[in-house]
Amino acid sequence: MEIRHFRHFLAVADELNFSRAAERMNMGQAPLSQSIRRFENNLGVKLFDRSQRGGTRLTPAGDGLVEEARRAIAQFDTAVAKARGTDREVRGRVSVGFVTAGLLRVLPAAIRNFNDQHAGVDIRLTEGMTAGLIDAVADRSLDLALTNAPPTRPPEVHFELLRRDRTLVALPKSHLLAGGERITIKDLAPFPAVFFPRESSPNLYDALMQAFADNGSRPKIEQEARLTPTILSLIDAGLGYAFVQESAQYLPFNDVVFRPVADLSPGIVWDLHLAQPRDGTSSGARVFAGELRAAAGL
Repeated sequence: MEIRHFRHFLAVADELNFSRAAERMNMGQAPLSQSIRRFENNLGVKLFDRSQRGGTRLTPAGDGLVEEARRAIAQFDTAVAKARGTDREVRGRVSVGFVTAGLLRVLPAAIRNFNDQHAGVDIRLTEGMTAGLIDAVADRSLDLALTNAPPTRPPEVHFELLRRDRTLVALPKSHLLAGGERITIKDLAPFPAVFFPRESSPNLYDALMQAFADNGSRPKIEQEARLTPTILSLIDAGLGYAFVQESAQYLPFNDVVFRPVADLSPGIVWDLHLAQPRDGTSSGARVFAGELRAAAGL
């Protein structure tokens, strides 16, 4: 059993599709399937149910292994990065791109911990949109990037899921629905909405639109904003409701309440990925990537 088996398992677990997982791992589908079968044989359990008409699904054993596998990979990668970092002093500059979601707990903690140990390294931060950040990692303008779910996966970029947040609806305290015990998509449809532009996170945007379409409605979008703090400022001003990631409730908006949406699919989530060049990067970037994993709880 090797660390690559854990990586292959997580790719399939995240995608629930062998073809997409193989593309993500930059390998053929047949070798990936063989790797998963060997992994299952070594463990003595079945991790995926491939017989369902709905496609590949995790078995209970597979579902229970996901977070442990994620932690094992993170610990391995962090150990390798630290070993390389102690072999030669970490110096120079680390360029890090991020989407707003990266500022919600993960990036600030990683920077503090990194600076405590490597004060001589210059961290350069660039905020951007997911597609642009991925392009910058691909052409090595950035060493690392924190992105939303990638709409495309260039073969030269490696993606690692750091955090997954469920979707909540943010409402002004004065909103008619704010005090309700149960909020549905149908309840929200007549009210003004504040949305992020589609290019910010195409997959998530389309999933939310489909949720309304499945209920025979469309969101009444009256404002658009890219950044979560900006969106919450508009909600705080009473301009409507917005769908946000669960970690947004840690931002200091006292007149905004956060509620689950009863009929919103639990599969509609906010993913935060770490993107880095597949063929490697600097020792400083590797150590900083380890701090990002630690800050994400991996």
